[in-house]
Amino acid sequence: MRYFFKKKGKWLYAALIGFGVSLFFELTQRTALYGIYECPYRIFDVDDLMTNTLGTVLGFFFAPVFLILIPSRETLVEQKQMYSNQKSAAYGAQLFEVVLNIILASIVTNFVLGVTKQSGVLAQEIGFAAVLFVLMVVVPALWNGYTVASKVLHIRLVPEKENGKGSFTRRFFSIYMPFLVSALAKVFSLYKGEDLLVLMFVIGISFLAGLTWLFVIGHVAIRWIKKDEVLYFNRYGQIRAIRDIGNK
Repeated sequence: MRYFFKKKGKWLYAALIGFGVSLFFELTQRTALYGIYECPYRIFDVDDLMTNTLGTVLGFFFAPVFLILIPSRETLVEQKQMYSNQKSAAYGAQLFEVVLNIILASIVTNFVLGVTKQSGVLAQEIGFAAVLFVLMVVVPALWNGYTVASKVLHIRLVPEKENGKGSFTRRFFSIYMPFLVSALAKVFSLYKGEDLLVLMFVIGISFLAGLTWLFVIGHVAIRWIKKDEVLYFNRYGQIRAIRDIGNK
């Protein structure tokens, strides 16, 4: 109650509330839950009533010692106003930010593989996943919510919770999932041989990859037509994409 009644002079209100709540429970016990049961299951204890009221008053005066550990109501109101004043990035801008990061990850992967003279589907897919993870998780975690593409587009990714790394990681996996299924289909297709079971497995996972891409693209398109404001990966990652107007 001290969180709401901040002034010491409000201790009487806290005492009355504590007394009222305690009285409610004592009457509940004395009346056998207001007649539901045949007889009272506990007695009406005045000592409990007084000690509960006293505990409420003492808690009211000692509460500031613990309230320093949580944000004040004024701070929460200021944060709410700050977030409400920040304009969310458009749906298309959020999508374009991801597409640019994917293109950049592909370019960097091909460059690194070319320099290191690595080749093959497995190396390509592992390299792409690693580079995309760095671009979409490590970079924004270290760069105050910016990816390379979001910086170019003046978009800042703001986690709704304190654990920014967890939010960026969930966002990455929701984006990378169709790429992962496609990568598995490519890798397993190299070892299909003449085994019928393996061939059926490759066909099945290839079908799943196509279905996954169809679902993702269809979902994004439908939500865009319906004028949704948040893409699925930002919603899953609990991330707000806001316009960084100050850096324009």
